[in-house]
Amino acid sequence: MTGFESFQFLRPGWLVLIIPGCWLVFRLHQRWKERTDWSGVVEPHLLELLLVETRGIRRTWIPWMLSLMLFLVLTAMAGPVLEKRSVPVLKKNLAKVLVLDVSHSMLAEDLRPNRIERAKFKLRDLLNRIDEGETALIAYAGDAHVISPLTSDTHTITTLLPGLEPDIMPHRGSRPDRAMELAVKLLDGHSANPGEVIWLTDGIPENMIPTVAQLLGRHRLSVIGVGTVKGAPIPGKNSGFLKNSKGGIVMSRLDTSHLQVLAQQKGGTFQILRNDDQDLEIVLNQPILMNEYFEDETEKQGDIWREEGPWLLLIMLPLAALMFRRGLIFGFLLISLHLPGFVISESAYAFEWKDL
Repeated sequence: MTGFESFQFLRPGWLVLIIPGCWLVFRLHQRWKERTDWSGVVEPHLLELLLVETRGIRRTWIPWMLSLMLFLVLTAMAGPVLEKRSVPVLKKNLAKVLVLDVSHSMLAEDLRPNRIERAKFKLRDLLNRIDEGETALIAYAGDAHVISPLTSDTHTITTLLPGLEPDIMPHRGSRPDRAMELAVKLLDGHSANPGEVIWLTDGIPENMIPTVAQLLGRHRLSVIGVGTVKGAPIPGKNSGFLKNSKGGIVMSRLDTSHLQVLAQQKGGTFQILRNDDQDLEIVLNQPILMNEYFEDETEKQGDIWREEGPWLLLIMLPLAALMFRRGLIFGFLLISLHLPGFVISESAYAFEWKDL
């Protein structure tokens, strides 16, 4: 859309300041004239000989010049537009796979009510923040299962979270490598571009780090550690706590060192689960991956207005340079301090010229 019939202002609220702004300019000029008026100090017949006639003429254009500058600035701020341009719609092409550890150690209660519940709370917050691209969910213990394939409907994934418990997993244990295999299959089937895996877990065996890193290939991995370094015992199936072969209680501690090393190797970040959303802010605001955005040809092109305000500011520059050179801008600023309502009052001075 072009032509003067499409002329409008994007922010017309700025225009209401033109009239009070011009009034302020003329009020400042009047105040300046009062400050430089010698008629109350020097006799009229002597004043005609002392004053240069051109000064009176030169003063007349000052308020008009300032008013014009103010008009140009406020009009530019109002966002005048004449032309609307079509731009392509970019959509996020990045696919994310959320991997949740549902092994028995996630029942430890060093986080309240326990690790698995806190992890699901965090996943719910994470899904609420994802508004572009496609997301999938994988849960694993002794084996891995795709809970939801890649979809743009994150609400559906959220409704599946409450049912994820260690007791529903057919095989006990912890096999994150199998979860990563499924994640890579989903990402490779979605696009040839790198994807991202966000993994919520309390640890990984050291000997499994090279395997997981190799499986992920070109895809980025970020890890949110669930639990504490101090750890907690793992609840037993019936009552009490899980014990080892020697009868000692098994303590499950968050494995920060191995998880951090793995995340760094795969270009992601490692964050310990927090009560606030700072961990999610870091995980979701990482550098953009290659070809993360693409031009969607199926969508209608979007329209944006091209603002003409900057041209008005260019017109104002020589006027501002003239006023600045003559020192008028600083003079008006100083005079404005003596207007009613400003902090500095006239009573702060001992006397003025007209008091002599």
